[in-house]
Amino acid sequence: MMKCKNILQICMVTAGLWITLTVAAFAEEKPEVVWPHSSVNAVSNREATLADATVLQAVSSAVNDKLHALETAGKLPFSLKESDDGFTEDITENAAVALIPLIMDDHCYKSEYIINGQPYYKAVVMTQIDVAFCYYPGSGNSLRVLHTIPLIGYSVIGTNGEFTAPISKAVLQEQFVNNASQLIQDNLEFKNKRFLDDIELKMVTPDTYQVTDVTISSAAAQRFYGPRIPVVKALIASAFTSQYAASHDDVTVLPSIVSGTWQEDAAKKTYQLSLGDTGKYIVMERANNEIVLDLQKIAAFDIPIEHDAGVYKKKGYTASVVNKTDNKTGTATIQETVLPAANPNQVRHDIAGILAEILTDAAKDAAKE
Repeated sequence: MMKCKNILQICMVTAGLWITLTVAAFAEEKPEVVWPHSSVNAVSNREATLADATVLQAVSSAVNDKLHALETAGKLPFSLKESDDGFTEDITENAAVALIPLIMDDHCYKSEYIINGQPYYKAVVMTQIDVAFCYYPGSGNSLRVLHTIPLIGYSVIGTNGEFTAPISKAVLQEQFVNNASQLIQDNLEFKNKRFLDDIELKMVTPDTYQVTDVTISSAAAQRFYGPRIPVVKALIASAFTSQYAASHDDVTVLPSIVSGTWQEDAAKKTYQLSLGDTGKYIVMERANNEIVLDLQKIAAFDIPIEHDAGVYKKKGYTASVVNKTDNKTGTATIQETVLPAANPNQVRHDIAGILAEILTDAAKDAAKE
């Protein structure tokens, strides 16, 4: 009897060990993702772009730090295959999924204030990074988008009168890097429920969503922006996409095709983005759920403000963006930031910069659940 009991204990221990080892083995099985330590400037065709080689390296470093922080905390749902070869060896030799940060927007909206004859300068610095997961089949020049995590935000510098000379490109680049680092630290997470499916299957899951058009029904916006309408449309589409992806973790959200950065191949019903001097392209299929947005309203109103010299008025602004696909409206309101001035009428405001802020906020509001 004792012998049988010992055998039973041994069997139980062996079975328990087998289960433990099996569970551990399955726990360690994660999809592999190549991290080439390289970011790409997707808006390099613009003359005023901030994202030079130094900025791209800083963005890559911020992504690298966040990836390793998540890995250390056990929160990275894939294993990293790191490479310093950019988009060459580790991606081109074998079929692989690669993580590629794409700089999609680095616009700056600058303004000048004149107070008692002294000029002051302010800038709104836009920052958009799409962290893309792309599949390379092992041959050819194209990588296919499987999944993206869009990160977008902005900052306003100079509101306290700290710049009495035009803001240099170096300062704007530093602010862009600060914005990017904060966005990556706060928002680069892998919570999407379809995320691992996309990577493991090496194909885009059927339930995809994408902003394919932005209309401008606001007559005031049409008059004010005129030739800058394409920039406005791209801004609204990008801001909406970022918030929509954050609010809907059960679907795959593809980058907007409104910005003009993605070049259409009408015959193949795909869009492509160059990876610069690598000779390769990122290819994206059109989503099967299309989202159309509309800038329905922008308006200004006066706000009475008490001042030592009496009462004067400053401007407030409001905007409405409608998701025409489900009739959800997003709104935002913002007030001018006015430096102390003996005569507020001497202050010149850059309305384009103010409206860049409000359009971003209204578009994000329209994307929330």
